[in-house]
Amino acid sequence: MIGSGGEDDDERIAARTNPTPVLMGTCGWSGQQLAAWQGSQSASADSKKSALATYAEHWPAVEVNSSNYAIPSCSTVESWVAATPSASFTFAFKAFGLMTNKAVDPKALPSEAKARLNETQRGADRVTWDELEAAGGLELVWQAYNDALLVAYKGSQASGKYPTVAMFQFPLSFRPTVGIIGLDRPALALRTPGVSHADALTRAPPSAVRAPLARQAANLRHVLDCRRRLDVRCAMAVEFRDRAWFVGDAKRDLDLLKRLRDRGIAMVHADELLAETFPSKNPRAEGAVHKVLPISLDVTSKEFALVRIHRRTGVESRRLSEAEIARWRDRLVSIASQLDDGAPIFVWWGTEHANTPLVNGMHLQQALAGKPGIVVVRPAVDGSRPKRKGGISRYFEVLGITRGAKKKDEALPPREGAGPPRR
Repeated sequence: MIGSGGEDDDERIAARTNPTPVLMGTCGWSGQQLAAWQGSQSASADSKKSALATYAEHWPAVEVNSSNYAIPSCSTVESWVAATPSASFTFAFKAFGLMTNKAVDPKALPSEAKARLNETQRGADRVTWDELEAAGGLELVWQAYNDALLVAYKGSQASGKYPTVAMFQFPLSFRPTVGIIGLDRPALALRTPGVSHADALTRAPPSAVRAPLARQAANLRHVLDCRRRLDVRCAMAVEFRDRAWFVGDAKRDLDLLKRLRDRGIAMVHADELLAETFPSKNPRAEGAVHKVLPISLDVTSKEFALVRIHRRTGVESRRLSEAEIARWRDRLVSIASQLDDGAPIFVWWGTEHANTPLVNGMHLQQALAGKPGIVVVRPAVDGSRPKRKGGISRYFEVLGITRGAKKKDEALPPREGAGPPRR
């Protein structure tokens, strides 16, 4: 479903008692990122300890990216919560890689879970979900992950406004069927001359190469099992990078939307480019440089929605065009019209280069300014932080955002964002 942001949607959200809050942020934070926003190269590795406090002066929420590579300790999350200026600052967490890939490097496991493995397993490159479960370590992984998220959840209870979200980004290899990009890919190519593997992902798999329903359902059962294991106080969102989940027959055959809705699992509205997701030697020849992959706009949770916008390469190309911003304005209106009264929409910018996230955020806020029933949430500050000058101030002064001050002796977090730069 592609949202139109039409008159009916406008009227529906304008009539609500509580407007739809839109909270924007980025996928992770770092000192280098902030230095680029401020037009300075002075940030060092040590300055990362103050990066979150600075970040929180300019965005009301953040997606913790490093939790994909290692589960943060409770004390680490406590320091992150302490570093933010307001109880209304909201954290979302990427799921630990084991939960989405069904395998992980044993060195990334919490120590209690790793101790359950035998010597051979601990020395291996990967340990699987099933191996860890058989060894009695899987529940310990989930316990560590839930404990970490609950620190952020409890830290936000003073405001009680927004959910603590766990975002499960399932990779391209996590398929609803095996027909399109698995064992039968050669067969598909033979049946469909001239169709690239990347383009095939955007189409429904032919019935001749679709997997039996029992095999289709296995990965969906895993998604639902993750919801069962995730603490009930945390919200869950899923991003299916393989578009076959929602383009074609799989969505209907699996009764996907109903199963997600019954459990309040939000399907992420992800915007990414074909050429970046499936790099080729000569993407321009295929006309794929700026081709956007299909975006799911099915709303499967009434309590919140989550948008992730990726532009991973280039410089100017990471800034959304006026037409792209307008399309996202209309999509957000459509999404908001399907949410409960006052339910939030999170928008994560995966467009890291210089000040690009700020520029994209500013343009989207300006586009939404004339839409009744939608309010872009501004960073909440405690009023005690000294005002700074620099690139961030310039951009947010345009938006009329008040900035606050940082106490010198404030507890600040350890480094976030360790691990590969993939978002």
